[in-house]
Amino acid sequence: MDKKFGGELVTKKGKIFKFDDIRCMVDFLNSEEGRANDYAYQLVTNYALAESTSELIPVTKAFFVSSPEIKSPMAGNIAAFSEETTAKETQTKLNASRVTWSQLLTQFQ
Repeated sequence: MDKKFGGELVTKKGKIFKFDDIRCMVDFLNSEEGRANDYAYQLVTNYALAESTSELIPVTKAFFVSSPEIKSPMAGNIAAFSEETTAKETQTKLNASRVTWSQLLTQFQ
């Protein structure tokens, strides 16, 4: 597992689902089991800080970048950032695409 790509879902009852790739988390959310839960938190790892800390950020506040150059564990190739400027820098450096959380949810249905 590469800690730069993780995600967590926490239900309102406190059950935690952990993922090693944002794509896997999205796939789960789009599954029957995933849709059956009521979530208090939907979190992703801040790619920019993953080497020094395991900062989790809400998906609603994250900036997402997608590129084949981003080699995530399950080939989702998506990185999340807490700062838009850092996401833009990575986007430019890797000739990547910016995507929103809602786009990710529909892209992998």
